[in-house]
Amino acid sequence: MTLGDKLTRIQNQIARLQERRKRVRKQREKLNCQIALYFYKDVEKIFGKDFCPSFVVGFLEQIQILSSQIQKHEWRKQEYSSCPCSQDENTSPINKGDKAFSEGKST
Repeated sequence: MTLGDKLTRIQNQIARLQERRKRVRKQREKLNCQIALYFYKDVEKIFGKDFCPSFVVGFLEQIQILSSQIQKHEWRKQEYSSCPCSQDENTSPINKGDKAFSEGKST
């Protein structure tokens, strides 16, 4: 096998990996959209006829701002710990809120 053949082989492997990465990203996007839709529907059921997306967002923001650190810690210990978004502390909405809360900012 010549050096040119090896280079071509490596380039083909890189191209295949890049395509696989694109497919995985699309699958992740699709799953995130499904999760968001299920969440939306659950929130809609909870609020019933009073459901309004902007109201719910404002409501959650106020809960996040006004909740104590102890309450936030309790939430983390409960079912939230099984949420896929909580696995990475840099992307966790509660952790982002904690940082903003401790800095005196709203999320």
